Amino acid sequence: MVTEDIKPVYYYYGAEDLLVEEAAASLKKSVLTGVLDELNSNTYYGSSLDAASLTGEALTLPAMAPMRFILVKEAESLKAAELKALVAYIEDPSPTTCLVFTANTKKVDERGAFFKVMKAKWVLRRFNAASVRDIKVFIEKEAASSGKTISGAASERLAAISGKSLRDIRGELVKIILFTGERGEIGVEDVESAGVDVKEETVFGLCDAITARDLSTAMKILGKLSSEPAPMVLGAIARQFRALLSLKSLQRSGVPRAKFAPLAGIAPFLLEGYLKSTARFTEAELRSAFRKLREADLSVKSSGIPGGLIVTRLVIDLCCGSSWKKGVFTHKGARFG
Repeated sequence: MVTEDIKPVYYYYGAEDLLVEEAAASLKKSVLTGVLDELNSNTYYGSSLDAASLTGEALTLPAMAPMRFILVKEAESLKAAELKALVAYIEDPSPTTCLVFTANTKKVDERGAFFKVMKAKWVLRRFNAASVRDIKVFIEKEAASSGKTISGAASERLAAISGKSLRDIRGELVKIILFTGERGEIGVEDVESAGVDVKEETVFGLCDAITARDLSTAMKILGKLSSEPAPMVLGAIARQFRALLSLKSLQRSGVPRAKFAPLAGIAPFLLEGYLKSTARFTEAELRSAFRKLREADLSVKSSGIPGGLIVTRLVIDLCCGSSWKKGVFTHKGARFG
């Protein structure tokens, strides 16, 4: 028997895309029973949606389960002709299918036939941008879910740095949680040290900060690199440490200083800076750094943990080494740490 609380059609939209996404995910969890979930769920995208194909899928009976779940992402990209073609279905939808549209748009044209039917018969819900109070509550709940408490001042500072996007706030808070390790409380100093309040920094600046063992600067720069692919960032860090290890080996071998730059593969004018960085690490630490980089690269490719979290953990580890007490962070059931 189909659950009476679940409607056959939903349309979630609004400025706060994280809330839209989580509402759809929660609905999916309620609809699917765990029995043949892959056969009973499908995802479409508005920009390439064919209304006839979607309707055919929606009218298909579920396989050994009460309901099917169909998600249409980026519904704001649906062409007018496709919306018009879908009106007949949403007027009389299959009771054994839950069809969910999600759109990253602040408003929809409720004068159109599609949205008139949605508003009159089903669930048309807008998720507005979070208020100041909503953001504070969100930060406190996110911190608590990781076993942390956060001071009011730290919460306000995080909101000021990250802006009003809950997705951005969550991303920065995860970095701060990793930064605090085993400590249970997050203070303003943690937000300042691990935050993103840095302008126009590059991956080269990140590498310099890591090899200077300047964790505060490294974390701030890392925030500005959040859109960069994790493999690219890891590759740049690896190149920097490879040069340091080469210099350390050349120093131990008694090679004349004049040959350092060409043998290590670095520009001569950068040599002084690299030598200063080399002095901050033992040869054993540099070799350990390569092991950590390989592990991070493997995790990015196979663990399912977001690359940004893996890179963040690595940066903290490289800067602090054995002086940092690692904690355990859990992401979607995967233990990280």
